[in-house]
Amino acid sequence: MSAMANMRIGKRLTLGFGAVTVMMITITIVSVWTQNEVNDVDEVAYNAESQATLAARCQRDVDLVGRYLGFALLIRDRAAREGQLDKVADARASYRKRIEEMRAWKSSQRVSSLVETLDAQTTEMREFNVKVIKLLQAGQEAEANNLFLTGSIANIEKAVKTFDDLKVATEGEAKDAYAKAGANAATSRHIIIGLGLFALLTALLFNGSITRSIAGPIGSTVKALDEVAKGNLTIKSDSGI
Repeated sequence: MSAMANMRIGKRLTLGFGAVTVMMITITIVSVWTQNEVNDVDEVAYNAESQATLAARCQRDVDLVGRYLGFALLIRDRAAREGQLDKVADARASYRKRIEEMRAWKSSQRVSSLVETLDAQTTEMREFNVKVIKLLQAGQEAEANNLFLTGSIANIEKAVKTFDDLKVATEGEAKDAYAKAGANAATSRHIIIGLGLFALLTALLFNGSITRSIAGPIGSTVKALDEVAKGNLTIKSDSGI
């Protein structure tokens, strides 16, 4: 083959391999980007699910505070009453710990606002409950019952309502995060499939072109040699060999 023919084939090879290499690099970049997006979304979804779980447990603890305090108001035996008040203290410590855990998570503005509202509501609830306990321990049972019914229960109900709102918000964020992850995965899958098909078509195109460039001259040479074998010494080959 002539130097020019070799150069043309070399350029085709370079261009073909270059195009396929670019496609593979692009596919790799898209894959890495998708994985990073999925990791970020998974973190958001994990945080949201964790907060929803903490909110449910915290709501249970607040409910237990009201229940144990109510039992303490009904019980006349001092030892049994103190046992219920100890349970109130344990449940209170538990929900305070859970609220601090929720505040430590990375949260949306909506969730953070609800957690702060819960913190304020449970603090107010605790103040009423402490007053109820002090009245009860001082023997002022009627006053303790009245304050519990008019103050403590109302604050417990407000906190429970906020807990419900918090669970709805966190569960909604988790669903949105999973939906976003699914959409990103679908988009990247389509991009990768499209790039893969384009790379395949490009490879086939250059393969056919290069094959014709090599096979054409070889075919012409073979024909010329056949003519020479038959005794035709005037045949000229246009193969470039």
